[in-house]
Amino acid sequence: MLNIIAAASGILMTRNIGRLEFHLESILYISILIAGAAALNCVWEAEGDRLMERTKDRAIATGRISVLSGLVFGALLSLLGLLGLYLRVNLLTFLLGVLSLVSYVLIYTPLKRRTHLAVYAGAIPGALPPVLGYTSIMNELDSMAIALFAILFFWQIPHFLAISIYQSRDYAKGGVLVYPNVKSMSETRFVMVFFALLTCASGVLPYFLGQSGLPFLILGLFSGFYFAYMNSTNINQILDNKTELDKWAKKCFFASIIYLPVLFGLMIVF
Repeated sequence: MLNIIAAASGILMTRNIGRLEFHLESILYISILIAGAAALNCVWEAEGDRLMERTKDRAIATGRISVLSGLVFGALLSLLGLLGLYLRVNLLTFLLGVLSLVSYVLIYTPLKRRTHLAVYAGAIPGALPPVLGYTSIMNELDSMAIALFAILFFWQIPHFLAISIYQSRDYAKGGVLVYPNVKSMSETRFVMVFFALLTCASGVLPYFLGQSGLPFLILGLFSGFYFAYMNSTNINQILDNKTELDKWAKKCFFASIIYLPVLFGLMIVF
């Protein structure tokens, strides 16, 4: 749903309020493509999903749906979404959709069990939904499209690392390599702070590109600084306390969930 909201936000940021039926059709094809990629991910990760609490009840992991059925379902959805983008939207959005599907299913998914750096590969398809929405209307990769990509790319790193902290034991059981299980918590926190600051900086780019006004700059900076502050909280005293560390990570996670829709809402309104 967050991806679909991001895609819809990309459309709204074009300031093109006409052609409502075309907007809805574009969101539909993007949503179908996202669903297809998610289904193929479940096919690829079925074995690991059975070992993790957060994923053990997925349909393929439990056997409610066979691997073959999941593969056919995911492939058909992906094909339908891409065909819709190609035939009904435009070539650029179709090509970005292909990039999103390939980078998520064929690059990020297998890398998760090989290196903790997979988080950066995963941030590429994760940053594309608002760009897909934007290019479906504008049909060009302009500075605003690049800004949207940068915001989502930087935002995902502290967002996912927060999850990987309080789900670290579960990821370990599933064989997924994440920062907290490979690197020290100090290094993990440093990466979170670094990318939270990059998120804050990139989050106000629409103002400097002439796409948003002064109220957006002020409120965007305020929300960005709050997001960065939540990630930069001193955790030295709780490094050896898993319970308190998890509580802190969950606060960072919820801060990220609040920050993104707030920022996009500010872009659209101001």
